[in-house]
Amino acid sequence: MGGLLFGIFSQRFVQGKRFPVIALGFVIHLLAFFFIVINIPMEAPIHKTSSHAWIENPSVFLAVFCGFLLGFADSCWNTQIYSLLGEVFARYSSSAFAIFKFYQSLAACVSFFYSHIFLLHIQLILLVIMGSVATWAFFVIEKKMVEVEEGPRSDPPP
Repeated sequence: MGGLLFGIFSQRFVQGKRFPVIALGFVIHLLAFFFIVINIPMEAPIHKTSSHAWIENPSVFLAVFCGFLLGFADSCWNTQIYSLLGEVFARYSSSAFAIFKFYQSLAACVSFFYSHIFLLHIQLILLVIMGSVATWAFFVIEKKMVEVEEGPRSDPPP
């Protein structure tokens, strides 16, 4: 659903700019992380637990909704990253996509190793920090692309 919405119809929504979709994905991620914190106990990634999270009775609906939010936010990011890579590295797109997938897979591998060591709130804090850095970096890159497309600005003659 997110791929269709942002991949095909994004030109109409944001006039060809990618950052609003990235920002939306970041906000949806933060919302999902909040719902996860209130629904799932902090030690749940480490072992089985009967302790409670912020809400007394965990909600299956809320857990499934969090999965939907995470998938939707991920589609916001992936459609815009693929679009950016295809535009910036049009001549070497296969190499650019291979490098991107390598680092994405490396990050997933690292997270699999620490997922059974860190408590849930530590993992979510790491995700918020890395998501903030990634959102800022995407903004900087897109701003530089716009500046390159517009060309150097010259002052008007006196």
